[in-house]
Amino acid sequence: MEAKLYRAALYGSSTSSNSSSTKINDSTSEFNFSGGEDSDVLKVTKYQHNTILHVAAKSGNEKIARKILEAEATLALQTNKKLDTPLHIAARLGHAEVVSLLMTTDPSALQMVNMAKNTALHEAVCNGHHGIVELLVEKDPSLASLRNDAGESPLFMALDRKFHTISLLILKKCHDHEGLFFQGRNGMTAMHAAVIRLSKRNKVVQILDKLCKKLAKRCPKFKKYCDFIKGSPFELILEEEVLPKVLEKCGHGILEVRDDFGWLPLHYAAELGHVEIVKLFLTTNINLAYEKDSQEGMSALHIAARKGWIGLLKALVKERPDICELLDKKNRTALHVAVECGKKNATKTLLDMLDFKDLINDQDREGNTCLHLAALHGHHAILIMLASEKRVQKSVLNNKGMTAADIIKSSMQFSTVDKRFLMSTIKSDGHFKSLERRVIRETKTDHNQTADDEIKRGYDISQETKQLLKSNAPVNDLHEASSAASTSAQENHQEKHDTGKLESKQNSYEQYIYSINLLVATIFSSITFAAAMQMPGGYGSDGTANLRETVGFKIFLIADSVAFGCAAASMFIHFGVAFFSKLLQVKYSYPVYCVMALTTIFITSSVLAFISGANVVFQRSSSRGGFQVGLPVYVASLSFMIPILYFLLRSLIVAARKLPSVYVVCLVTLAILLTSLKSGGGK
Repeated sequence: MEAKLYRAALYGSSTSSNSSSTKINDSTSEFNFSGGEDSDVLKVTKYQHNTILHVAAKSGNEKIARKILEAEATLALQTNKKLDTPLHIAARLGHAEVVSLLMTTDPSALQMVNMAKNTALHEAVCNGHHGIVELLVEKDPSLASLRNDAGESPLFMALDRKFHTISLLILKKCHDHEGLFFQGRNGMTAMHAAVIRLSKRNKVVQILDKLCKKLAKRCPKFKKYCDFIKGSPFELILEEEVLPKVLEKCGHGILEVRDDFGWLPLHYAAELGHVEIVKLFLTTNINLAYEKDSQEGMSALHIAARKGWIGLLKALVKERPDICELLDKKNRTALHVAVECGKKNATKTLLDMLDFKDLINDQDREGNTCLHLAALHGHHAILIMLASEKRVQKSVLNNKGMTAADIIKSSMQFSTVDKRFLMSTIKSDGHFKSLERRVIRETKTDHNQTADDEIKRGYDISQETKQLLKSNAPVNDLHEASSAASTSAQENHQEKHDTGKLESKQNSYEQYIYSINLLVATIFSSITFAAAMQMPGGYGSDGTANLRETVGFKIFLIADSVAFGCAAASMFIHFGVAFFSKLLQVKYSYPVYCVMALTTIFITSSVLAFISGANVVFQRSSSRGGFQVGLPVYVASLSFMIPILYFLLRSLIVAARKLPSVYVVCLVTLAILLTSLKSGGGK
């Protein structure tokens, strides 16, 4: 295809400039549109084999496309190298006028598919062109039942991409044909996509949603405004309406369809914590509560426990109390799963339920109770909770003959102090050591001996390497010996290095906090001590402070005392951790949160002491015609507010990220409008 012809189809002229007006409508003398083998209309591009109509569809110029079709109507069905028709391209790019022209010229183009088995409707849905989707489904509603190469129907694609207005349009205009209407990839259905793409919204956003819905019904201009912001027709408000419509259109049977991973839509709703959706599904079919996934045998209750959704756990048990007895493929209850995943609040919720009262000490396939699992996975808080629970039996043995106490003693996840505390908690409830523990210790000793033998073997191999070096052995022998030695060393120390990296990272963080806090505490203790010795206003002849009767002086004295006390306490904690760790040969965990709280208190108190002291001194001076009190107070207050404003701004930014973009834009726009109105009113 010649460059002039390509530009004429793309821009409407033989050049990209509008000034040189060789318009295609007026260029019959320049280009041959009469048909036949030599016609310019039949020429294609070199690589993608696009016809001139493909190029015109790309431009979106309906007049050019009409002129080409008048010359050669068969081009409407001609495909390029990707099997795209001009209708595919126009639908993909959102050119509604060209789409209308092409499907009117030859309606059979609607059913044609490209290499991905996409119809023009698939392309329009994929790119979110609501108007074109409406044109296509009005012309041929059966298009909604065609699936592409990935097995996706147009409805599934719309839900998967969160084009909710398009989804509602398809649900309203189209009808199911042989169950293909709602199918998607990987065995999923439109219901799977609707549940997975449903946004998890906090309470603030839910309130904003309700307000927006009411405002949109009463004010059409507001809805158009939101359409403009979002870029798609008010999808934020329509999101909650889609899922019930899918259920109504596709029938209750869609809830029983499993995907290739063996999950029902209910399982995804439980995974994502959608309480209202779970209630809707169970109201439709209560037996879904007993359905398990195909891989792990987990019910919705197990999945909710794994994610720690407390509200969902309560809702499920309220609907069907006997689902507490369901076991997965490892013979675990939901309580086992919550403990294993470290969900403290979920564990507490299940423990407080009477439905789990007789299931607390149940054992899984490996004989582990909840207490065993908490010890195995190192969940300290849950372990204390279970150990303090009188209903939990501490002497239950698992299949390896170990109690929870045995696991705690042999665990590398707890410090010595933690082990002693946990053991004291367990022993206080009448704990007995397992008889099998001695056998396990002997086995452990044998294992350690085996490990020592491996280390020795690695040492012997390294010695063999040295002997080969001395004897000028061949290169191959040297390579084999050194390779064997390095492999042995790597195998023997792999686990040690992996554990060391984690501990080193934690220790470096604690050391950094330790150093900063110690430095700050030392400086502030010196400052506050000096301030107490040099009282504002000086001393009288009797040695007492001159300003002791004023309110500001009393505030200064209290604030300075609090600051000095907290700084001294912080320094003592640093000293105590180092001293007692060395004295008792026990590693104490550094109390980061305690020291940070003390640091915050003494910094705030120091600023308050400065402001009150300056206020007292300069107020007295200003009464005698001296320096005004306002300046130092303002400077100190401003300096103290800078970091507060910084962290407050950071918090607002983080909070804004959790809000949908439409609300952020609305709030910013509203603020700009209010500012402009205020400034306009002032003028």
